[in-house]
Amino acid sequence: MEYSPLAWLSYPPTHLAFLDTVQNRAQRLVERKTPVNEPPPHFQSLQHWRDVAGLCVFYKIHKENSSPLTSLRLPPADAPTYGTRNASNRIQEVQVLFTRTELYLRSFLPKFSRMWNILAQQTNLLYLDTLQLFKSAVNAWRLQYEPG
Repeated sequence: MEYSPLAWLSYPPTHLAFLDTVQNRAQRLVERKTPVNEPPPHFQSLQHWRDVAGLCVFYKIHKENSSPLTSLRLPPADAPTYGTRNASNRIQEVQVLFTRTELYLRSFLPKFSRMWNILAQQTNLLYLDTLQLFKSAVNAWRLQYEPG
């Protein structure tokens, strides 16, 4: 279920809920078989994996010049008209594509351009040098906002 998380990206939330149900059932089975004196293993949500994978691909598109995906690169966001504490991070933001339909809103570029901009506003993670450092930091950042 974690294989190719970006393939599941544009599916409706109702279909993704079926996957979450299967994962929850598997987690209950593992917890039942875990010895009493050991803590049960923590399963990260499938949405977490989809978000981290998508942000890593977006990082490759915008930060690694040798990537074959550079044709998907979005232009930078418009410069801020006034100064704020987050103005220095605004240079890392990208333009968010206009979407007419809910299906396109869930597709890769619109979804992850929004998430990339949130990441730029809240953190300095976009200045990390390598994909591995970025992925580890995004995992930690994403866990802060994961329920439960």
